[in-house]
Amino acid sequence: MKEPLSTYLQRFPVHSQILSASPDPDVHFIVTIPCRNEPELRFTLKSLAETNQPPSGYKVEVLVGFNTHPSDGDQIQSLHHSQIQHFQNRNILASWLESEIPAWMNLFAIQAPDWAPKAAGVGSARKLLMDEALRRFQKLQRPDGWILCLDADCLCDPAYFCALEAALKSHPEATGAHAFFEHQIHSSMGSREVEAIQLYELGLRYYRLALLQTGFPQAPHTVGSCMMSRVDAYARVGGMNRRQAGEDFYFVHKLIQAGPFIHLNDCKVHPSGRISDRVPFGTGKAVGDMLNNLNPSIPDSPVWNVEPFVGFRDLGVFFRSMETFFNSVDPTLSSKEKPESMNSCVVKFNEISAQWSPAMKAFVNSRNGLNHVQRILRSTKNQDRAGMIRRFYHWFDGFMCMKFLRFVQEIHGPQPVQKAAIDLIQSLKLKKEPDPYRLNLEQLLNALKRLDHESNEQILNASLPA
Repeated sequence: MKEPLSTYLQRFPVHSQILSASPDPDVHFIVTIPCRNEPELRFTLKSLAETNQPPSGYKVEVLVGFNTHPSDGDQIQSLHHSQIQHFQNRNILASWLESEIPAWMNLFAIQAPDWAPKAAGVGSARKLLMDEALRRFQKLQRPDGWILCLDADCLCDPAYFCALEAALKSHPEATGAHAFFEHQIHSSMGSREVEAIQLYELGLRYYRLALLQTGFPQAPHTVGSCMMSRVDAYARVGGMNRRQAGEDFYFVHKLIQAGPFIHLNDCKVHPSGRISDRVPFGTGKAVGDMLNNLNPSIPDSPVWNVEPFVGFRDLGVFFRSMETFFNSVDPTLSSKEKPESMNSCVVKFNEISAQWSPAMKAFVNSRNGLNHVQRILRSTKNQDRAGMIRRFYHWFDGFMCMKFLRFVQEIHGPQPVQKAAIDLIQSLKLKKEPDPYRLNLEQLLNALKRLDHESNEQILNASLPA
């Protein structure tokens, strides 16, 4: 059987080798940072330079990829050129960052190729850097090295690498991870901008926590600047996609199929909340949309709508009923000699579907749900009920959940994120939490942040039933 890193480089690389310098033998973490028109890049690099070295003595590389879009003008090209000049040697770089570069950290600038408009974007930029990181780990014969994703406008805590190392020691089986995030809030920001950032972060936490409470076993955060992957897992799932937006959502949901996925409470990243229109969705786009579409009934108050909580309730009923179904069917259905047993399963399936909402029935039928369930039953051998449930969640995965929730939103309409978060908290019936209706936006966000923090103790694993 071929080693996964070599197989990947034969089949999936977006570019040939870029860096000629050999990696340090002690490198275990490689940070990848796509950069396009980021005047304040140095603050991100400064925050990395001021982190603490992992106690093990592991060394770190930072790969900064300067990428452009064909529509970018000379000003952006000039900015990139001036920034790349600072990487000529460590002294020049340290002077630019106004911080010493620790001996255990090496930083490299990579100029991305001139991609065609359809290929130019953050997905290609991430893939270029992550593929290069994979090559460097292959040279070191280190399939358990880790590729870390960061953005060029983020800050990280001093314990960024130490916390990651501690988590991996506690969970050596982990193949994917996600740092804890809190968006940057500055005193220079106006009250509406702060509110818009808080609304967006509230929506991110609401979506994940609401999905977790359904019993779904694959509910990760998917913030691009917080993604982390063990390099062999990166290779096994075919690497990063080249989408121009949403690359993080698709990559994480693919990565979680490779093995245990952990959320890191003490490894913190602070994404920027600045306005941006370079991608069709994300923090910057969302904040800009909120500020450009203020609620006319509440002067100067931004609004952020999300998938209605009723959709998550429907998912919870669906998942519980399907697990009950798989735990009750004849485990020897893989035998082609038992058509009567398969017929009885069809009857059972129709019976449990009576528990579903009209929206869920319509959605499952539109996706040929019964055919998928029959295929799962026929392909599962050795009376493996857990295997049936595992295959079910490989079919009805995070993508399918998102599609269903969007389907429900078309029926019921979107829900303001504060009301959705209140519905979530009430559904959890928490004794320690105050009445959510009495909480202002900041308090509501802090409540979900605490719940998110507590939920991170759960290891997500697509290979396990809920």
